[in-house]
Amino acid sequence: MTGERQSDVITQTRNGQVLSYVCEWMSDSEDEGLRTHRISVKTSERSLDVFMLVVMACFCASLAFFPSYNFGSSLIITMLGISLSMWAKRNRVEQEAVVVMPTLGIQLETVYCSKKVDRRFVALDKIVTPVISEAVTPVTSYFYLALILREENDLLLTFLHLRPSLNMILPVWRSIHEALGTKISSAESFIQKTS
Repeated sequence: MTGERQSDVITQTRNGQVLSYVCEWMSDSEDEGLRTHRISVKTSERSLDVFMLVVMACFCASLAFFPSYNFGSSLIITMLGISLSMWAKRNRVEQEAVVVMPTLGIQLETVYCSKKVDRRFVALDKIVTPVISEAVTPVTSYFYLALILREENDLLLTFLHLRPSLNMILPVWRSIHEALGTKISSAESFIQKTS
């Protein structure tokens, strides 16, 4: 694609976690072509500081609680703490993306901090419609975007790990409707009134 590249950015803070929404599209016109919606978790330098604090705490605790053991035992306990914190960091989600390809389908991507990427492709003819719904738990409530698929009993969640705000979900929902060629005027006006 040799067309123009544009992007929109929205930022949200929830429970101390900063989410950044970036919509990028590359094509000759905004109405056609590939559209990528990315929701990223912004990490700070504090994560490295927290990691070092965990390592030092493991080392000091092993020396304090096991004074009769030698330095090697303390080192083993510290290494265990390091490996546990690295394992926890490796499984954290860094970014989720929905790539809308108008003639082909939708690709859902999850990028972990370990740079492992999970991708799932859904063909357009398999998608009935995208829906925005609200999940209510005893502690919180949040909106989510799901796809209703033909010949499947379950909904397919687009952002499985991150919980973006309604303002971040709406452009993705519109892009999927545009790719499917469905009208959204009445539903969109209802959502804009409630948000």
